[in-house]
Amino acid sequence: MKRSSFITIVLAVVLCASPAFAQARFQFAVPNFRVPESSAVNGMRLSFLWGENQSQQGFDAGLLSLSETSRFSGLGLILGVSKIDGSSDGVVFSLVNWHQGRDAGFNGAFLNFLNDPSGAFNLGFVTVSEGS
Repeated sequence: MKRSSFITIVLAVVLCASPAFAQARFQFAVPNFRVPESSAVNGMRLSFLWGENQSQQGFDAGLLSLSETSRFSGLGLILGVSKIDGSSDGVVFSLVNWHQGRDAGFNGAFLNFLNDPSGAFNLGFVTVSEGS
């Protein structure tokens, strides 16, 4: 019983103290709820249905998710839509890639809607590019 109380206290302290830091190491996101409430993730984000932040570095996993960020660097495995408003420098696998900025790295999806994929390798059943 003491061990479970200790684990509960440590978990509560970590979850409550995390918003004080600029970047989260782990974030869990569902519509209208993120734990911890941080605009930047430098580690792992797990989202269900919807996850949104300003900066994502590391691993982004989404389950039936619209995974939305401004700047992405790392590995994204999204069973849903990967929406990147700014730059992407990493590897993204999803059902739909909707990237409005500049891409570098790799984009793999059934549907790719990309703005400037000039620095990326793109693989998809359909790839639509608006930029160069």
